[in-house]
Amino acid sequence: MVSSADIMRVAASQTGQPLTIPSVPPPGFAGIKARVVVAFDVDGTLENSLGPVSIERLTQLQSGYPYVAVAIVSPSAKRPPGFPSFLVNGGGDRLANLLAVKQAFPSDLYVYVSDNGDMEVAKKAGFSYVDAKAFV
Repeated sequence: MVSSADIMRVAASQTGQPLTIPSVPPPGFAGIKARVVVAFDVDGTLENSLGPVSIERLTQLQSGYPYVAVAIVSPSAKRPPGFPSFLVNGGGDRLANLLAVKQAFPSDLYVYVSDNGDMEVAKKAGFSYVDAKAFV
């Protein structure tokens, strides 16, 4: 279990800045008790940034499965609208962003989809890493 103190410690050690987490769930998460949370990188992962995962697939996951929550953890300007983003102190620290998702939404399974090979970051945050090419 990740505590808010853990997130604060990671954010402070990485950026020297205090961490701010929204006090209410972002749109799309209100009232959801997720069983699976799927967090996505953007650049090289999603189709709008030369990646293999379609925005339609994210929409299907978010709207078609009541116990699946989708989150974006990339500071890319190509973040698709309509999906909650978790960007701690500007969003450059993937570990802090993944921990913020985990803190906000208790779940049975956390998955991080990316093309950047951040398996160790995913593991530290308690996420399973899935390469974007394998996700489609």
